[in-house]
Amino acid sequence: MKNQLLFFITAVSIYSSPLLFAQSDLRVKSPDPEIIQKLEEIVRIYELRVDTEQLKWEMGTGEHLIEAKIELTEAIIELEREKRRPDAVIAEMKRLVSLCQKRLNREMALYEREQHLSEDELAEMKLDLLRAEVQLLRAEKDSLSIP
Repeated sequence: MKNQLLFFITAVSIYSSPLLFAQSDLRVKSPDPEIIQKLEEIVRIYELRVDTEQLKWEMGTGEHLIEAKIELTEAIIELEREKRRPDAVIAEMKRLVSLCQKRLNREMALYEREQHLSEDELAEMKLDLLRAEVQLLRAEKDSLSIP
């Protein structure tokens, strides 16, 4: 009985070792190359959309450049998260907040002049901005807690 108790205590202390948890966290948190490859492909597709919208904008026919940039930024955030790059995630989230603010300002100006959008559509854009700001604040807070 005494030997069984000693074995149990030894096993518990070994398996609850902080070093063991740190190593297992590294295994779990290491980026998955297959996921990264697919996310990089998604980013490339969104980059092409931004390029297309930029050309349309320069020709005077593009209306969705900011939206395309927002989609690209969201894809980059997802890629940087998978790569475990918190500083890059925060930088892209700041860009996302800026783009959402720019889109909201543009649409509010149009709304005031010609009621281009409904109040519900403006509210949805405001929600997008607030969500982006919350994500940024969380990411900044999380990066401060990383040793």
